[in-house]
Amino acid sequence: MEVSNKRLFYIDNIRWVIIILVVMVHCAVTYSQIGSWYYTEAKSLDTFTTILFILFQGYCQSFFMGLLFFIAGYFVPQAFDRKGKNSFIIDRLKRLGIPALLYMLIIHPVIIYLIMWKTVYGNSYENVPAELFKYYTSFKFIGESGPLWFALALLLFSSVYYFINPAVRNKELIFRNGKIPGVFFFISLVVLMGITKFTVRLAPFMRIGESILNMQLCFFSQYIILFVLGIFAYRLFSIERISFKFGVLWLIFGFAVSFIGFFVIMIAGDAVHDLTSFNGGFTWQSLALSLWEELSCISISLGLIVIFREKFNSHSRLGAFMSNNAFSVYVFHAPVVIGISLLLRDYVFHPLIKFALLSVVSLILTFLLSHFILRRVPFLKEILK
Repeated sequence: MEVSNKRLFYIDNIRWVIIILVVMVHCAVTYSQIGSWYYTEAKSLDTFTTILFILFQGYCQSFFMGLLFFIAGYFVPQAFDRKGKNSFIIDRLKRLGIPALLYMLIIHPVIIYLIMWKTVYGNSYENVPAELFKYYTSFKFIGESGPLWFALALLLFSSVYYFINPAVRNKELIFRNGKIPGVFFFISLVVLMGITKFTVRLAPFMRIGESILNMQLCFFSQYIILFVLGIFAYRLFSIERISFKFGVLWLIFGFAVSFIGFFVIMIAGDAVHDLTSFNGGFTWQSLALSLWEELSCISISLGLIVIFREKFNSHSRLGAFMSNNAFSVYVFHAPVVIGISLLLRDYVFHPLIKFALLSVVSLILTFLLSHFILRRVPFLKEILK
């Protein structure tokens, strides 16, 4: 079976929806203080608000980046076959490496040394030139990729494929009409990914909250497995052949079980008061969370793929606008979110209201900024496709 080269609009739609969720999660961290972000407001939250933030951020974190890695992996072989080995890696360097460098060399310094330097840290702008000189000459910028860690990780994964693909390519092409995986496969995948993630998080430097060069390795077992699965999904079968009923049933089953499981795990593990035991180590909370994350990931990912394929596989004017600007929003949303959150910090609203307001305003402004300014700049237009 040959995989069609036609434009899969539903994949574009999944991407921009996930990027909206990424922006919203960063807005949520601002007020929940759960997770890592440039600016957070230190304020005690009531139990109900804490649970809502944990639920929203937990569900998003469980699947959205993993699904993006799966989608990226699915299209890597097609791009490699179509462009050829050298053109493939050059394209990846341009479309992933340059935006990451742009973020590290320009966007991150703007956030730290202009937006936050005085308003948050209380420093004088007179010291900025010396700090910037130190930032660049000490190569500190290498670890300051912000949300663009995803681009760097994807560039790394693509580079590995670039080097190993010639050895396995001919063998891969033999099996393109392979059998669609069934229930046993996906249950086994959930268990494998959960156990792997739990094992990885036994190491102190691999636990939730720890990072190396801005890479939170506690989540990378999922990303690697799903990226590889995406490659084999392209080589062995097409996601076009996954039945709608199968995907929807997985979504309903997985979401129902994980939703109930979420409250059981959170209550039994006293997550509202202390999340430490969930972050890693040899604890039942870490094991339960790891399995929960992977069940949620697989069920939501399968459900979204088939639902978007059947119901949202076209581009309206709005859909085309969102899709065309999604990557630009991903690259540039951080300074917008932080700037608006600083403008809102003196206003006394409930954290959930602030979260909703920050999310809506940030998304609208960043999409408009992308469409009317950023993607009209010749250099940026080429890398923000």
